[in-house]
Amino acid sequence: MEDLATAIQRIGRQSHSTADGRSRSSTVLAIAGATGGVGTTSLAVNVGCALAKRPENSVALIDLDLALGDADVFLDTIPDYTLVDVAQNVARLDFNLLKRSLTKHSSGLYLLPMRIQLQDTSLVTPDDLHRVIGLLKATFSHLIFDLSKGYSELDIVAMQAAEHVLLVTQLDLPCLRNVVRLLMSMDEIDGLKDKIRVVVNRVGLENGQISMKKARETIGREIFKQIPNDYRVMAEVRNNGVPLVEGAPRAGLTQAIIELADLLCGGDQSTSEAATTPGSSNWLSFWPALAKARGKA
Repeated sequence: MEDLATAIQRIGRQSHSTADGRSRSSTVLAIAGATGGVGTTSLAVNVGCALAKRPENSVALIDLDLALGDADVFLDTIPDYTLVDVAQNVARLDFNLLKRSLTKHSSGLYLLPMRIQLQDTSLVTPDDLHRVIGLLKATFSHLIFDLSKGYSELDIVAMQAAEHVLLVTQLDLPCLRNVVRLLMSMDEIDGLKDKIRVVVNRVGLENGQISMKKARETIGREIFKQIPNDYRVMAEVRNNGVPLVEGAPRAGLTQAIIELADLLCGGDQSTSEAATTPGSSNWLSFWPALAKARGKA
């Protein structure tokens, strides 16, 4: 741990600062999904690129879906190094080497992707990720974690390190049921409850969607942000490997994501949530990693 502390201090002395020379704290976001296919990676990539477009920001996106992550596909990049490489060389990294270990996109966003080989998914431990987060926070003004759908121990580490955890859902019954289950479980983990921000993606997808009013009543919490559906635009930029801020800067979808980035990282970060607290539930047992994290709290 002495080597890690030395590395963090060394990188911190070289890293981001404000225009008047003061050190700048790092903002950490974790983006989770109520289920697969709700657009968590789309939001993670595009929020990251929106933040990275601002010259005062340095932004890193970490893909924590170590088995099937595809943030690199959204950005049309072929990374040289992965989270495993950085985790295994923590004590040897300085500021320049750390940044060179990440892949830089034209938007300014740095990417730390998953490992290609499926059998390597166990090579990163929660302790490894704690160390990597410490180094990245000393280097970047913003960190964004694209979580897996398994809510593993690594996902829990990222959520606990984050200032805001976006829980992305759509307006259908299976998604909203999972939101309720996840909120109940996350409320049991010390310090996590107040970080959760429910984001509804693909609003207006079809006439059969559950109403926003019914969604609020179902989950017992206000909606932090609504992201409109624009399948044509999103499919086009995704298939071309470019972010919305480059491929469709004037689209309503792009503007909504920029507004989301502003809400999270631009000035007043308070919310108007008047959330009711879900009652205690035995559903914690559905999420072994969450239950384990609760036991450690």
